[in-house]
Amino acid sequence: MIAATPSPNMEVMLFQTLNLLVKLGAHVVTASKRLHAASHATREELKMMLNMLMPKHFIPVQGEFRNLRKHAEIAEETGVSKENIHILQKGTTLEISGNKTKTIPNNVPIGNVLVDGRGIGDVEDSVLKDRKVLSNDGIFVTSYAISRKEKTLVGRPCIQTKGFVYVKKSAELIKEAEEKVLAIKDVKEDKLESVIELIVERIVNSNGNS
Repeated sequence: MIAATPSPNMEVMLFQTLNLLVKLGAHVVTASKRLHAASHATREELKMMLNMLMPKHFIPVQGEFRNLRKHAEIAEETGVSKENIHILQKGTTLEISGNKTKTIPNNVPIGNVLVDGRGIGDVEDSVLKDRKVLSNDGIFVTSYAISRKEKTLVGRPCIQTKGFVYVKKSAELIKEAEEKVLAIKDVKEDKLESVIELIVERIVNSNGNS
Protein backbone atom coordinates (compact mmCIF):
# COMPACT_ATOMS: atom_id res chain seq x y z
CA MET A 1 0.00 0.00 0.00
CA ILE A 2 1.24 3.51 -0.84
CA ALA A 3 0.22 6.29 1.55
CA ALA A 4 0.01 9.81 0.14
CA THR A 5 0.48 13.00 2.14
CA PRO A 6 -2.65 13.58 4.27
CA SER A 7 -4.89 16.58 3.81
CA PRO A 8 -4.93 19.19 6.60
CA ASN A 9 -6.80 18.01 9.72
CA MET A 10 -6.75 14.42 8.42
CA GLU A 11 -3.37 13.41 9.85
CA VAL A 12 -4.73 11.62 12.92
CA MET A 13 -7.22 9.55 10.92
CA LEU A 14 -4.54 8.63 8.36
CA PHE A 15 -1.98 7.53 10.96
CA GLN A 16 -4.60 5.50 12.85
CA THR A 17 -5.48 3.73 9.60
CA LEU A 18 -1.80 3.10 8.82
CA ASN A 19 -1.26 1.62 12.27
CA LEU A 20 -4.20 -0.75 11.80
CA LEU A 21 -2.91 -1.84 8.38
CA VAL A 22 0.59 -2.49 9.71
CA LYS A 23 -0.85 -4.54 12.59
CA LEU A 24 -2.71 -6.64 9.99
CA GLY A 25 0.57 -7.28 8.17
CA ALA A 26 0.40 -4.74 5.36
CA HIS A 27 3.60 -3.19 4.00
CA VAL A 28 3.02 0.55 3.85
CA VAL A 29 5.19 2.77 1.64
CA THR A 30 4.86 6.51 2.11
CA ALA A 31 4.95 8.96 -0.78
CA SER A 32 8.21 10.44 0.49
CA LYS A 33 11.25 8.19 0.88
CA ARG A 34 12.90 10.64 3.22
CA LEU A 35 12.79 9.49 6.82
CA HIS A 36 11.11 12.07 9.03
CA ALA A 37 13.46 12.49 11.98
CA ALA A 38 11.85 15.44 13.81
CA SER A 39 14.71 15.85 16.32
CA HIS A 40 14.98 12.05 16.74
CA ALA A 41 17.78 9.87 15.44
CA THR A 42 17.83 9.14 11.71
CA ARG A 43 17.80 5.62 10.26
CA GLU A 44 21.58 5.51 9.89
CA GLU A 45 22.10 6.85 13.39
CA LEU A 46 19.84 4.12 14.77
CA LYS A 47 21.87 1.53 12.86
CA MET A 48 25.10 2.94 14.25
CA MET A 49 23.78 2.75 17.82
CA LEU A 50 22.61 -0.85 17.34
CA ASN A 51 25.97 -1.85 15.86
CA MET A 52 27.79 -0.27 18.79
CA LEU A 53 25.63 -1.88 21.50
CA MET A 54 24.93 -5.20 19.74
CA PRO A 55 21.92 -6.03 21.97
CA LYS A 56 20.77 -9.62 22.41
CA HIS A 57 17.19 -8.48 22.98
CA PHE A 58 15.65 -5.38 21.48
CA ILE A 59 12.44 -3.56 22.47
CA PRO A 60 11.64 -0.56 20.24
CA VAL A 61 10.02 2.35 22.07
CA GLN A 62 8.83 5.85 21.21
CA GLY A 63 6.29 6.44 18.46
CA GLU A 64 3.25 4.74 17.04
CA PHE A 65 3.03 1.07 16.06
CA ARG A 66 4.27 1.67 12.52
CA ASN A 67 7.33 3.47 13.95
CA LEU A 68 8.03 0.57 16.31
CA ARG A 69 7.74 -1.92 13.43
CA LYS A 70 10.17 0.10 11.30
CA HIS A 71 12.64 0.35 14.19
CA ALA A 72 12.37 -3.43 14.65
CA GLU A 73 13.22 -3.92 10.97
CA ILE A 74 16.33 -1.76 11.38
CA ALA A 75 17.39 -3.87 14.37
CA GLU A 76 16.95 -7.06 12.34
CA GLU A 77 19.07 -5.59 9.54
CA THR A 78 21.93 -5.04 12.00
CA GLY A 79 21.89 -8.67 13.11
CA VAL A 80 19.47 -8.84 16.03
CA SER A 81 17.58 -12.14 15.92
CA LYS A 82 13.95 -11.72 14.94
CA GLU A 83 12.91 -13.92 17.89
CA ASN A 84 14.64 -11.48 20.25
CA ILE A 85 12.88 -8.37 18.94
CA HIS A 86 9.82 -7.60 21.01
CA ILE A 87 7.15 -5.04 20.12
CA LEU A 88 5.11 -4.66 23.30
CA GLN A 89 1.68 -3.20 23.81
CA LYS A 90 1.11 -0.60 26.52
CA GLY A 91 0.95 -2.21 29.94
CA THR A 92 2.74 -5.39 28.83
CA THR A 93 5.87 -6.56 30.63
CA LEU A 94 8.62 -8.80 29.25
CA GLU A 95 10.35 -11.37 31.44
CA ILE A 96 13.75 -12.63 30.26
CA SER A 97 15.24 -15.72 31.90
CA GLY A 98 18.29 -17.14 30.16
CA ASN A 99 17.24 -17.88 26.59
CA LYS A 100 13.54 -17.82 27.42
CA THR A 101 11.22 -14.83 27.23
CA LYS A 102 7.69 -14.39 28.46
CA THR A 103 5.28 -11.52 27.85
CA ILE A 104 2.62 -10.68 30.43
CA PRO A 105 -0.12 -8.47 28.95
CA ASN A 106 -1.96 -5.87 31.03
CA ASN A 107 0.50 -6.33 33.88
CA VAL A 108 1.08 -2.61 34.45
CA PRO A 109 -1.78 -0.13 35.01
CA ILE A 110 -2.01 2.33 32.12
CA GLY A 111 -4.26 5.20 31.17
CA ASN A 112 -4.51 8.96 31.31
CA VAL A 113 -3.24 10.59 34.50
CA LEU A 114 -5.46 13.55 35.35
CA VAL A 115 -3.99 16.57 37.11
CA ASP A 116 -6.38 18.66 39.18
CA GLY A 117 -4.63 21.60 40.82
CA ARG A 118 -1.96 20.09 43.04
CA GLY A 119 -3.48 16.63 42.99
CA ILE A 120 -2.27 14.05 40.48
CA GLY A 121 -4.45 11.10 39.53
CA ASP A 122 -6.86 11.58 42.44
CA VAL A 123 -9.89 12.91 40.55
CA GLU A 124 -12.86 10.65 41.25
CA ASP A 125 -15.05 9.30 38.43
CA SER A 126 -18.13 11.02 39.86
CA VAL A 127 -16.36 14.39 39.68
CA LEU A 128 -15.31 13.77 36.07
CA LYS A 129 -18.86 12.76 35.18
CA ASP A 130 -20.25 15.99 36.67
CA ARG A 131 -17.67 18.06 34.81
CA LYS A 132 -18.55 16.35 31.54
CA VAL A 133 -22.24 17.15 32.07
CA LEU A 134 -21.39 20.77 32.83
CA SER A 135 -19.19 21.04 29.73
CA ASN A 136 -22.02 19.72 27.54
CA ASP A 137 -25.04 21.42 29.13
CA GLY A 138 -23.57 24.53 30.75
CA ILE A 139 -24.51 25.95 34.14
CA PHE A 140 -27.15 28.38 35.44
CA VAL A 141 -26.42 29.94 38.84
CA THR A 142 -28.74 32.16 40.87
CA SER A 143 -27.29 33.83 43.96
CA TYR A 144 -29.41 35.72 46.48
CA ALA A 145 -29.29 36.82 50.12
CA ILE A 146 -32.16 36.41 52.59
CA SER A 147 -32.69 38.39 55.78
CA ARG A 148 -33.14 35.91 58.62
CA LYS A 149 -35.01 38.45 60.69
CA GLU A 150 -37.45 39.78 58.10
CA LYS A 151 -37.50 36.68 55.89
CA THR A 152 -37.13 38.80 52.76
CA LEU A 153 -34.65 39.07 49.93
CA VAL A 154 -31.79 41.51 50.49
CA GLY A 155 -30.62 43.38 47.40
CA ARG A 156 -30.93 42.11 43.86
CA PRO A 157 -30.34 38.49 42.93
CA CYS A 158 -27.35 37.69 40.73
CA ILE A 159 -27.94 35.36 37.78
CA GLN A 160 -24.92 33.94 35.94
CA THR A 161 -24.72 31.49 33.06
CA LYS A 162 -21.72 29.66 31.62
CA GLY A 163 -22.09 27.66 28.41
CA PHE A 164 -25.86 27.76 28.87
CA VAL A 165 -27.17 30.63 26.75
CA TYR A 166 -25.64 33.52 24.83
CA VAL A 167 -25.69 36.20 27.55
CA LYS A 168 -26.01 39.25 25.28
CA LYS A 169 -28.85 37.67 23.36
CA SER A 170 -30.68 36.70 26.55
CA ALA A 171 -29.94 39.84 28.58
CA GLU A 172 -33.58 40.90 28.70
CA LEU A 173 -34.74 37.46 29.78
CA ILE A 174 -32.12 37.31 32.53
CA LYS A 175 -33.12 40.77 33.73
CA GLU A 176 -36.75 39.67 33.73
CA ALA A 177 -35.73 36.59 35.71
CA GLU A 178 -34.11 38.80 38.34
CA GLU A 179 -37.30 40.83 38.61
CA LYS A 180 -39.37 37.68 39.09
CA VAL A 181 -37.10 36.54 41.90
CA LEU A 182 -37.35 39.99 43.52
CA ALA A 183 -41.15 39.81 43.32
CA ILE A 184 -41.31 36.65 45.42
CA LYS A 185 -42.89 37.40 48.78
CA ASP A 186 -42.65 33.89 50.15
CA VAL A 187 -38.92 33.27 50.40
CA LYS A 188 -39.16 29.63 51.37
CA GLU A 189 -36.46 27.65 49.63
CA ASP A 190 -38.85 25.34 47.76
CA LYS A 191 -40.79 28.36 46.45
CA LEU A 192 -37.61 30.00 45.16
CA GLU A 193 -36.46 26.78 43.52
CA SER A 194 -39.75 26.29 41.67
CA VAL A 195 -39.70 29.87 40.34
CA ILE A 196 -36.06 29.55 39.23
CA GLU A 197 -36.82 26.26 37.46
CA LEU A 198 -39.60 27.98 35.50
CA ILE A 199 -37.22 30.83 34.61
CA VAL A 200 -34.56 28.41 33.34
CA GLU A 201 -37.15 26.51 31.30
CA ARG A 202 -38.38 29.74 29.70
CA ILE A 203 -34.85 30.85 28.80
CA VAL A 204 -34.10 27.45 27.25
CA ASN A 205 -37.32 27.47 25.21
CA SER A 206 -36.70 31.05 24.09
CA ASN A 207 -33.22 30.21 22.81
CA GLY A 208 -34.44 27.03 21.17
CA ASN A 209 -37.08 28.92 19.17
CA SER A 210 -34.80 31.79 18.13
